[in-house]
This record gives sequence, C-alpha cells and structure tokens, in this order.
Amino acid sequence: MDYKKYNAVRKILFLLLVIICILWAVFPIIWILFTAFRPSADFYAGNVTIFPQNWSLENFQDVINRGNFIQYMKNSMIVGVTVTLFSIVFSTMSAYAITRLKFPGRIFIARSIIASYLIPAAILFIPLFFLITRAGIQNTLYALIVSYLSATIPFCTWMLYGYFSTIPQSLDEAAVLDGCTKPQILTKIFVPLSLPGIAVVALYSFTLCWNEFLYALVFVTSSKSMTIPAGIVQWIVEDDFAWGRLMAAATLSVIPTFFLYFIAQKSFKSGLVAGAVKQ
Repeated sequence: MDYKKYNAVRKILFLLLVIICILWAVFPIIWILFTAFRPSADFYAGNVTIFPQNWSLENFQDVINRGNFIQYMKNSMIVGVTVTLFSIVFSTMSAYAITRLKFPGRIFIARSIIASYLIPAAILFIPLFFLITRAGIQNTLYALIVSYLSATIPFCTWMLYGYFSTIPQSLDEAAVLDGCTKPQILTKIFVPLSLPGIAVVALYSFTLCWNEFLYALVFVTSSKSMTIPAGIVQWIVEDDFAWGRLMAAATLSVIPTFFLYFIAQKSFKSGLVAGAVKQ
C-alpha cells in the first residue's frame, strides 16, 4: 500500500471515529427532544420507535400548566443572575489583587484559591449545611446563593488570574503616569480588556447555578424556593416516571443557557484560550 492510499484510509477511519463520537454525544439530546414530543399513550405502546408516531405538545402543556415549574424557573433565574454578578465582581477584584498588588502570601493565596475549588462538592455540603442552618437561611434562595458562591468565586478568580497575567505591565505604568488610581486601572483598563474572559466566567457561573442539583436538593425542601433540577425530581413518585413531562421540562430548561452561549459564543471561544500563553 503506497503512502497516498494509506493516508486516505487513515483519513476515512478518523472521519468515521469523529462521526461515531458525535452521534454518541448527540443521541441523548435527540432522544430527549423526541421523548418530549411523544404523547403519553405512545409510552405504553408495544412498538416504541425512536421517532414519535404522533407528534404532540401535550407534555409541554402539562409542564407549563403546572404552576411550580414557572416558579422553579424564576428561582433558578434569580439565583443564577445573582451568583453571576457577585462572582464577576469579587473574582475580578481578587484576580487583580493577586496579579498586580505586591503583598506577603500572594502566591500562597493564589494556590489556595485553586485548591479550594478542587474539593468535591459532596464533601463541602455537610459543613455548608451546618453553617446555613446556624445562619437561619435554610429553605431560602440565600442558602443556594451563598453555597454556589463558594464554588464559583475560586474558579472565576483563577480564570481571570490567567487572563490578567497577559496584560502588559506597561499599561499600568502609563495609567499611573496619567494619574489613575488602582481602582481606576482596574475599571478602565483591566475590565475592558478582559471582557472575553469575564464572559467566560459569567457563563460558567450561570450554568453551574442553573444545573446544580446536590445543594439545591439538600439545602432547600420548600417547593417555593426550589430550582429547576431539584423541582423536577419532585415529579417522580415512587416508580412512576412521567418521562414525557420530565423530558419536556428538561427541554424548556435548556433554552436560557442555549441562548446565552449562542449570544456570547465569540467571547466564549476567545476567553477560553486567553491566558494560556504569557507575553
């Protein structure tokens, strides 16, 4: 086999592998969509197919007519937006302090931040539950906001730390000569130059809050304060799985994050690779 044939076969095999991986990743999403549009009667039919035999909006109507789902989505939006805003503010200031301010223990603090992010959530929820109970904020959105900030701020700080490190020191010196203070350098130079990185941490924070399940299930037991992941689970009664309703709710819950990623995709791509190489 000459080199050209070998190269062609290798490309074909690689293409087949890529197609298999894509199908493996996309098939669950397709199944969710098809299940959401499948009538309840089809689930008890003997010949269930991948494509619904009768397309129906019955499951979506059932989800929307349930008043709790709208409340779940509202709670998720409040928690997601609040945590995202606080994460951006605190992580921006923390990353700037670590990269530009000279103080004892700066490197230790930077390493401690990423180390705290590496602790699994399953270990942290016990002490967090104790602190939230002592503070008297259990069964409220405040409990989720505080607990999520303990995860988002360390990661966002580390992401922006790498981004801020790529900004030339000469910009700081020029700003000082122009009479700028440290807060002005942060707000007028670092923040505008770091918008792609800030967009990445904002998307991460919002997505984590929107999809998080463990803390939402443990810290909140009142249906009025539940978010979407924990609220949907309440629809499962013993061994009765309303698959159509669950998949319809999952489809509707994906829409906000889908639009966020679609709108900010350019900033998301550039922000992910920023900070990988120091200038």
